[in-house]
Amino acid sequence: MAGDIAFKDEWDDSDDPGEPNPGTYEYVLKGNAKSLDAVGTLIRDLCKRFGIPENEEDGLGLYVPQRALMKVLVGSDTEYYRGNILYLNREAPDRLVITSEADNGDPLLYALRQAFTNLDVEIKETEW
Repeated sequence: MAGDIAFKDEWDDSDDPGEPNPGTYEYVLKGNAKSLDAVGTLIRDLCKRFGIPENEEDGLGLYVPQRALMKVLVGSDTEYYRGNILYLNREAPDRLVITSEADNGDPLLYALRQAFTNLDVEIKETEW
């Protein structure tokens, strides 16, 4: 009888951000150079305010709070957006790769697509 009760009221954390469970995500942005410059400038400005800009030269990670970026992109910095932007890599004039560590990669993907409609944005989860 106790087993049946345990599964009946099982906790569903879909409405609660719960404990951090970060994964690493790469966002590949493709498009015109001016739009990619704008994305890079935005993240670097946020890094100066909230991150660790001196880490960029050493390759140690920018640590821009993803919540700060989401606040700019969608107007909200809810706990569901927690994570950090680690790296910004301009691989070509028409290609920018953003690496983040976050509980969920989808919110930033959708925010980038909404804010920069002229860019193609794709995501892949990576292993560190």
